[in-house]
Amino acid sequence: MRKELKWFISFPQELKKFEGKHVALLGNKVVASGESAKSVLEESRKKYPKKTPVLTFIPQKGLLIL
Repeated sequence: MRKELKWFISFPQELKKFEGKHVALLGNKVVASGESAKSVLEESRKKYPKKTPVLTFIPQKGLLIL
């Protein structure tokens, strides 16, 4: 499993400020965030063109996703 996914699953405090947003992760760092996965991917590619980020969505507290 990628380092980013292990970090995401542990849901560290740093991710709480991104609730309700899409994020791009590289290592243990959020490198981009926004309202759409497409804009987050584009922003992360501009900042880190030679790296492949992990994209995910941080649900809002209390939101149940089935």
